[in-house]
Amino acid sequence: MKYEVVLFDFDGTLADSEQLSLDIMNALAPEFGYAPITPDEIPKLKRMSAWQLLDQRSGIPLWNFAKIRRLEKRVREEFQTRSKMIKLFPGISGLLRGLREAGYRIGVVSSNAENIVEHVLQGGGVKIDFIHAGSRFFGKARALRATLKEYSLHRSHVIYIGDELRDIDACRKVGVDMIAVGWGFNAPDALQSAGARVAATPEELLSILTTNP
Repeated sequence: MKYEVVLFDFDGTLADSEQLSLDIMNALAPEFGYAPITPDEIPKLKRMSAWQLLDQRSGIPLWNFAKIRRLEKRVREEFQTRSKMIKLFPGISGLLRGLREAGYRIGVVSSNAENIVEHVLQGGGVKIDFIHAGSRFFGKARALRATLKEYSLHRSHVIYIGDELRDIDACRKVGVDMIAVGWGFNAPDALQSAGARVAATPEELLSILTTNP
């Protein structure tokens, strides 16, 4: 087996929180001065990176770190308030159990809060080995490096599973292999165009990692 550890993103990869995220962003629209997201926009937004969404869709310039961090803080607060709405995607419990049975260590690297990640995983009846949570929304590469250091992981023994273009970018910066999932935020064709291998279902991802990683 080439890899020893599978690191998962949480929101959009393990947990189905897309609608909740949209609801939160729309709830915060008046506070931060951008127009609420409409359903007809979503296909276009699914082909944009997180930075493009922030800069082009919300109108918050990338240099305005104070406003970006205030938005990040408010989103975290709203997630805590509404965390009971978050559930694992269908098939994720079987995926994680299958990976553990195959001998993998499993970790989660997320900008979401650790208590939320733990609660959702427990609700799905699955166990993992560790959680690195609470990272900045736009600090995935830093979070990956910190996880490798904290758990003494060699990057060549690790594969990361995520659902966004920013995950691809972060893995390239850190030098960690990645597989993208086709059921998360960014559209599968956008992920493929960015150079990622895409698994369409949890069952396909399990097959990839247990037969031909």
